[in-house]
Amino acid sequence: MGVSSKWLIQRHDYKTPQRVGASKLIHIMLGGALTPDFDGNGTVGFGDFLEFAIVFGSAAGDGRFEARFDLDENGSIGFADFVAFAGAFGSSI
Repeated sequence: MGVSSKWLIQRHDYKTPQRVGASKLIHIMLGGALTPDFDGNGTVGFGDFLEFAIVFGSAAGDGRFEARFDLDENGSIGFADFVAFAGAFGSSI
């Protein structure tokens, strides 16, 4: 996982939000329901990105929303979810 001056993404095997950046909360449940390995092949890669791009910008209640892409579980798939995904890109899950 990459660390920048703006974001710190942490991976956990429990469902406890962790502080990220100034006031953002992001968590990724590994081994649970939420994982950035959307295609289930064990690696967070380009195929996962393509799936994520289709639902980016959607929110609960619209036709494109899928909860498995809502990594911060706030009811919409937005920038915080992308940051969590990007932090895991290239890793094996």
